[in-house]
Order: sequence, then C-alpha cells, then structure tokens
Amino acid sequence: MTSLIAVSSYTDTDILAHTPKGAENDQGITCFWLDHATGSLKPAGGADVGAAPASPRDPPRRLETETPLGPNPAFILQHPTEKDVVYASTERIDEDGSVYSLRLARDAADGVSLRVVDEATAKGKSTCYLAVDKSGRWLRLTNYWEASVCVLPIEGAAIGACADAHFLPPGNALQRAAKDGSLQPVAPRCDQPSSYCVSTKPSREEHWTYRQRWPHAHCCVTEPYEKNFHFVVDLGEDAVYHYEMDEAVGKMACLGSTRLARGGGPRHVVFHPTRKAAFLVNELASTVSCFTVDLANATKRGVKSETDDDAVLRLAPCGPQSTLPAGYDNAHHCVNGIWKAKSHSSEIRLDAAGDWLFVGNRGHDSLAVFKVSFDAAGQVALELAHCHPTGGKCPRNFAVLDRHVVLGNQDTNELVVLERNLETGSLARVSAVPHNSPNYVARLDAPPALPALPEDPSETIRAPLAKSPSSKASLLDAFAPPAPAARAPTPEAPAAAVAAPRAPVAAAVAVAALAAAAPAAKKAPVAAAADGDAPAKKAPVKKAPAKKAPPKAAPKPTGPVLTNSAQYSRQSQYELGWFGKFDDAKTGDERSKKILARFDKVGGNGEQARTPERVRAEIEAIEARKAAAVARIKGGN
Repeated sequence: MTSLIAVSSYTDTDILAHTPKGAENDQGITCFWLDHATGSLKPAGGADVGAAPASPRDPPRRLETETPLGPNPAFILQHPTEKDVVYASTERIDEDGSVYSLRLARDAADGVSLRVVDEATAKGKSTCYLAVDKSGRWLRLTNYWEASVCVLPIEGAAIGACADAHFLPPGNALQRAAKDGSLQPVAPRCDQPSSYCVSTKPSREEHWTYRQRWPHAHCCVTEPYEKNFHFVVDLGEDAVYHYEMDEAVGKMACLGSTRLARGGGPRHVVFHPTRKAAFLVNELASTVSCFTVDLANATKRGVKSETDDDAVLRLAPCGPQSTLPAGYDNAHHCVNGIWKAKSHSSEIRLDAAGDWLFVGNRGHDSLAVFKVSFDAAGQVALELAHCHPTGGKCPRNFAVLDRHVVLGNQDTNELVVLERNLETGSLARVSAVPHNSPNYVARLDAPPALPALPEDPSETIRAPLAKSPSSKASLLDAFAPPAPAARAPTPEAPAAAVAAPRAPVAAAVAVAALAAAAPAAKKAPVAAAADGDAPAKKAPVKKAPAKKAPPKAAPKPTGPVLTNSAQYSRQSQYELGWFGKFDDAKTGDERSKKILARFDKVGGNGEQARTPERVRAEIEAIEARKAAAVARIKGGN
C-alpha cells in the first residue's frame, strides 16, 4: 500500500519574510509515493516553478502548461470533494502573492503530474494558509505580512476575484453584523492593513527582530463540529478572532476575539475530531495551549480573555505545556520588543483518532509528541511523551499518517520518514531522501492508476461522449465501441462464423483491412460478408455488371477518436477519459470543449492543433470510407 505525498519548497529565499538556510529548490512542488511496508519515499512527479510547456514524452516532473507556478509555493490543499483539484499559495513579501489551482492526474503507472489551471491574486503578502468552506464554493486565504484574510469564489479549478477581505485587528468589523446577530449582505470591501505596515514598509530584518510589532495572521481554521465558525490566529496581537460567513455571497463578519497570554506568539490551531477541544501552538514561547470549545459563546460579541467563563475558547486547567524537554534552556526572552530564543515551534497536528498531538521544534530540532486525554468532566489534558530528534535542522512542516510521519528538515534539505508506535507514541527514523528547502508536506488522495494503452500505434481508443466512467478500472471498456450482437447460428453460418467480434475494434485498422480485401473480391469469392452474413459463392455471369448499391450513410459518431501516437499523449488520453465528462455537441458542454481544446493546443508532439470540429470530421470521413468499402465488397466490385 502506498500514499501520495506532496511537498512544496522555497525557490527564491530573497523575497521571504524570514531567512531560511536551506538550498533553493528549482521545483516548486514535488510528489512522492510513501511505501507503507518499508517507509521509503519514491519520486512520483510534480510541478516546476516557471517551467516551459513540455513534451508529453518527458518524465512526469514537467509542467505541461504555459502558466508557471509562482515562486515559493508554501501551502498545498486538495479540494475536499473534487480530488483532482489542488490549490497552492506563494510566499513572498516583495509583492502580493498568488493562489493557483492545479490539476492532479497520473502521468504513468507510477507517476503523477500537477498542471496549473488557474491563478488569482492573494490580495496580500506572505500567504501562509488556505481553507475551503463546507460548501466547496469559497477559498479563504490568510496573508501573514499585512494580517489579512481574503475570500475568493471557486468552482473546481476555476478561481474568481476576491469577494471579501479583512485586515487584523478587525476594528469596526465587530459592528459589521446586525444587532440581532444576523449577517447583512454588504458590498465587497477591503479594510486597510496596520498603519505601521503601510507607512513604514518594514523589512524582513525588522520583522525577524520585532516579531510582534504589528499584527500577523497565521491561519484561518474552521471548527469541525458545526463548520459555521472560522478562527483566525494572530501571532502579532496574541489573539484569536472568530468569524462567521454568509455562504451565499462569501462575506465574513467578525463576532469577537479571545485574548491570549502576552508574548506567546500563537501560530496555528487544530481541533479535536470528536471532542470539543482545541490545541494552539505558541511559536515564540514554544508552548501548546489547550482549550475547551464552547460554540454557544461564539455569537456573544466582544473581546474575551482565554480565562473567561463565557469565552468561545476557554483555557483548560492544565495550562500551556512546553514543547521542549524538561531541563532544556531555551533562553527565551523579549526585551523592548526584541524577541530572542534558541528554539521556536512550527507546525502542530493531531493524528486521525485525536489520541496523539505532534509539534515541531525549530532550534531544538525535534518533534514533540503529546498524549491527549480527557477526564470524567470532559476537561482536556496533555502529557509530553517524547521529544524525538528529526536528524536535521529546522523541522518546519510534516504530515501525520496512520503509521508514519513525513517531515521536512528545511535547513538541511531532506525529507524524513518516521515510523509511529501507536501504543507508546514513540518514533523511529526509517528513511530519508534529499530535498532542498521543504516548507510544507501534505498527504493527497491519489488519482487512480493509469490503465495500460494499446501498444499498436495505429489502434484507436474511442472516448465516450457521455460522462466518464465512475470505475477507473473499466476505463478501456468504456472507451471501446459496443460490439455487434452475435447472430444465432444457422446451417449456412456456424457459430464460429457469426460470433461477435472482440472489442475494441480500431476504425483505422478495420478500414485498412476492408480496403485491402476490396481488390481481391473481384478475383475470388467472398468468404464472409463484413457485416456477418453467411458466406456464398458468386457464379460468373456474362451480363453487364450490376449497379453499385448506394453507400450506407455513415453512422453518427459516438465520440472523438484519440490515437495512441504522436497526436495525443498518454496523459491527454487519460484525462479525457477520467476528467473530461464529455457530452455531445448539442449539450454545449463548455468545460469539455475547453479541456479538449487545451490538449489539442498542446498538439501532442507539436502537430497541428485538432479542434473538436476537425476530430468529428475525421471520424465521419473514416466511417464513410468504411461504409464504401463494405458496399464494394458486397457488390463484388
């Protein structure tokens, strides 16, 4: 069994808000197969930064698109229902970043590709977090540098312009909703970011020295219980703001906030999958805070402290827990706003069951493992079970799977696989691969395996005009035209002679065979008619030759014929079958036409573009030639 792992990397460190020490990567996103039996990683493909269009014969590491993926992709998110769509954001402070949609597909039996489909501005710098709302129609972006959250409409891989934007702290956002608590539709708006950020235009050196001089939004996470409230964590203000959103128009409204202990620098929050509890990692203090989640208080407007009984996030009695082992001197202090520490926390993740919590330590270079428990009263507690060395420097991000953790050591340029002990929580390093500046690790649902295609270059595959098959294993069967029904055996036509031909039958091969048989038909009796009639000998006659029967009308084509040759790559054949969802021309399926046009524009190996009209004309010509050949054979000419 394998899992698909996608890893994004820094490609231009000069435009980041921080100063990583790893080597720059020339590929923005790379995919790997994780073998569950051995814990090994095998390259599977990916997407280059700024890559030119590639030949379909190239390995699956190349982008087959004219749209480059921008510098420093640093977050990867798969659409919750449309699994062939992946979103990625860029991290940069020299200008506004971008968010991209990419098409995930198989390139070969053991490879995948990510192709850029669409791009939109992030309306902010250093984009660090993406989330799709429960309707699947809105994409929320979190921009760290100016502390903003933007909402963009999406429809699969299509991304629209920003519909709403909010800068932290919310200011009048607390009064944006009506007094009765309902959301009011408002025109798209965009508040101004922190006046300090606008007027001073701080450098990254200033930012890294004064981590809390201005607000920094680090994530926007939706609680999993009702999926109605969205929590924005502000590292600069030591606060968590909670919002609700009108899904009809994509407008967010801030309902209130929870104030945290000063100087912690909250980074990310995760929610327990079944119990109403939340865990927040404080990057600057290297601690984890546990909260009881009370959504009944979410609509109570105003600012609450984490210790207030009516706070939506109420600090658990266990208090903040250090992510570092006992006795480790972190030398953490903040004097006159200047933050110093030997280690600072990075990512926080729960396993699927909610039994174990993982936090990365950059500086101590370890992965902290906490045991999660609840008492009889439902209060959550954490116990630090292990601090496992990662074997490298700066473990920025990682993905937790059932039995493994895949982790990126950013500054020492490697991916590490750690095997989990589900009973004790301990970790053991089982493999590693070199990889420059990994900054995000995501597990993706893999596309189904690419079916084997015919080896004969002249053989054709017919793509269905109806929706593509739900069973990917039966893809070739769905491509094949229906075989003619077998006729009942007769004395003149035994069963062997009337059995239905095997499918698929290549139109080009059939035409060639019939054309070759036509001259021979004038000199020798026909053994059997092409349409399955019983064989009959023709007596020689001296009369004038009979008139030729008019050719049968060419049957209406059932779909575009794609050849397994230079005209189309294996990838385009596969995607037309899996993602194309073609209907016939009368239905006007614009998405299908665009997909077909995109592959035709690529032109396989540089051939002339083949439009849908040209493809259908070619089909009609083939069918007409076939019908004429059959008529000639039947007529003995």
